[in-house]
Amino acid sequence: MAAVEPTFPEQVSPCCWKRCHAHRVAVLIDACNYYPAFAEALRQAQHHVYISAWDLDSREKMIRGEGLLEVTLGQLLDDAVRANPALNIYILCWDFSPFYTFGREPLQRMKLAWRSHRRIHFRFDKKHPTTAARHEKLVVIDDRIAFLGGIDLASRRWDTREHFASHPLRKAPNGKIYEPFHDVQALVDDEAAQVLAEYFRSRWKQVTGKPLKLEQVARDPWPKSIIPNFENIMIGISRTSPRTAEELEIKEVEALYIKAIQQAKTCIYIENQYITARTIKQALLIRLLEGPKCPEILVVLPTHFETLLEKGVMGALQTRLILEIAEADHFNKIRFVFPTVPSVLGCQAVHVHSKLMIVDDSFVTIGSANLNNRSMGLDSELNLFLQSHGRVDVRQAISDLRANLLAEHMGTQPEKVTATLHSTQSLLRCVKLLNCGTRRFEPIVSFPNEGLLNLIPDEDLLDPEEPIEYHAFAEGLVPRSVTLKTSTRPYLRIAALVCFLILLAVAVRFTPLREILHPQNVLSHINEILPAKIIPFAAVAAIAILSQFMIPINLVILGTVLVFQPLPGAIYAYLGALIASCVTYWFGFFTQSPTLSRVTGPRFLKFRRLVRTNGILTLIIVRLMPVGSFTLSNLFAGSLRIPFRSFVWGNVLGLAPGTMAIAFLADNMERFLKNPSILRFVMILILLLLFCLPAAVVARVAKARKKPSSSILLSP
Repeated sequence: MAAVEPTFPEQVSPCCWKRCHAHRVAVLIDACNYYPAFAEALRQAQHHVYISAWDLDSREKMIRGEGLLEVTLGQLLDDAVRANPALNIYILCWDFSPFYTFGREPLQRMKLAWRSHRRIHFRFDKKHPTTAARHEKLVVIDDRIAFLGGIDLASRRWDTREHFASHPLRKAPNGKIYEPFHDVQALVDDEAAQVLAEYFRSRWKQVTGKPLKLEQVARDPWPKSIIPNFENIMIGISRTSPRTAEELEIKEVEALYIKAIQQAKTCIYIENQYITARTIKQALLIRLLEGPKCPEILVVLPTHFETLLEKGVMGALQTRLILEIAEADHFNKIRFVFPTVPSVLGCQAVHVHSKLMIVDDSFVTIGSANLNNRSMGLDSELNLFLQSHGRVDVRQAISDLRANLLAEHMGTQPEKVTATLHSTQSLLRCVKLLNCGTRRFEPIVSFPNEGLLNLIPDEDLLDPEEPIEYHAFAEGLVPRSVTLKTSTRPYLRIAALVCFLILLAVAVRFTPLREILHPQNVLSHINEILPAKIIPFAAVAAIAILSQFMIPINLVILGTVLVFQPLPGAIYAYLGALIASCVTYWFGFFTQSPTLSRVTGPRFLKFRRLVRTNGILTLIIVRLMPVGSFTLSNLFAGSLRIPFRSFVWGNVLGLAPGTMAIAFLADNMERFLKNPSILRFVMILILLLLFCLPAAVVARVAKARKKPSSSILLSP
């Protein structure tokens, strides 16, 4: 039976989108509790299931354990729609950044959109600013129940509450055992589920342009295995949504956290994946200014990060924040800790991924928002929260939840935590007394390294709070483009490259680096690893791969020449660069021009103008100047649908002179340092002239044709 979309009051306060009733609220700690509950509820679905995810993996096992039939997410979804002809499943998954490509399920679109059952509707969500992400982890079933929190239906999320250092069932889809993983998900029903369903339907229409039909379902899909923590209670829903051309920004989650911190009386307990947000830092610093009256604060974080990129960026920003807060903490009111479990090597850190905060015995929030700038204003987020409002049963349930979490991390019983909290009347003293087992908290120790921290760019670039275009990001990190027509800076770049070659040659010749950098030593190490017949192919492949990651092509050519000698090195570099250019061209070919225009800003538009006016000559210009942005120009060429044959010929003609010039210039400089002579010096000057001449000639031709000039794109 068709139903009318329920209506709820719009934003009721700066920190709350909608308030709604829930008959039951359950807090599911760790995926060992969430995944089976999701599977149980899905099997009872009658009409529709909505899934909004930051990540999704159809290979992830929802059911696992000794004596159980293991079932993957893909099998579970397929079985559900085949068992019920009336059921439709709608999935929105973030159209993720290339940085995450190797961490995602391969061919996800093909598996979930093309090869799955026709009533499983999968869409990548691209309706967000270029640098933003869809970060919610939401599942709604029949508008009757909803799961919301920090756990995606993705790989490397499942774990038991024991968090053993090594668990045979804690395996990624590739079969590798991963580190202990802690997270939290909430389950709600009644109006709260309807509000979250309304949120998803609105988002689906934005992405697809098609509204979803609402049907009223009588059957209650609440999992029988789940006992609620709270009953008959009002729930608040808070959002983060970035500013766009059509919509204003929404920062309800940020306002919620700040207000909760401001109103805390005795203690704040936080579990989060990150803490780098400047507004959260300021709220904590203001409370610390209260001295002895400041509430006690325990912040549970991970001590390691999933990728080197996270460690280099978020790790540095988090260290900076912890040091600032520690400097202001004159009364020992705040502790930053990470949980550990025993292992054969002593202890193993548990990766904390939950996004939860409990204030006193009166407030709790669970959701998808990290305590970083992105979650406060850039990424889309959903948090729910509830308050006790003087209800004794709710205060007790909040206290029990905090005790349950602390007991898990310290390897003790919740009752013991509750009793110790009651006797000490202090969160931090309670932790100090009970933190003595093999499962325990360890302090996060951040040693100030001013030199290292000063190298980290501003957090507005690395952890932005609002949308930024990639060209603005790049301008904060790399040089701007230069104009070929009037500027002498390309030649200054060439001079800088020559100076670099001279310094490198001097280092290899006269310093202790000779043993490390000398080409013969490097080549001997390669010969020890690879058979001689494979080395040329490996060199070409390595060059092609390195060129995909925005490493300046002139440095790649230089390194190859120094290791393999001029002629073979130049050949390897030339072939590798040609292969890399073709691969990147096809990446660009399947990328929409508006996407690249948003990502790279004016650089793309300038390149497009050049192509339209000078055609293949543009490619030759960019290639003849060895400081051109190799990767970007290949992407641009593919995105603009330049004929592939013309593209290849442009690279064949344009790459050769610069490659050979770098090869013989490096070789002659090294020979000059070994055996200085006037003849060798004259040879270097001639090579420098040849190095600059092709670009000057082509620029003259372009000018003679009276075509508009443009900027050469500099290497990142």
